[in-house]
Amino acid sequence: MYPNVKAEMARNGITLEMLAKPLDITPSTLSKKLNGHFPLTFNEAKIIKKCLKAEQPLEQLFEEAS
Repeated sequence: MYPNVKAEMARNGITLEMLAKPLDITPSTLSKKLNGHFPLTFNEAKIIKKCLKAEQPLEQLFEEAS
């Protein structure tokens, strides 16, 4: 659902487990959020952006796949 997030994870070698930890959620829950099954909060998006050290704006990083 968020291909740019998944691409940044791959580029930086970051796993769901690594990204879920600072969010204080399970990797399974994070996967469901990134695939659109559960809502992703603005605060979670900011934490993900920071963990990925992504330079693009949140709007671009979390642009949904069409």
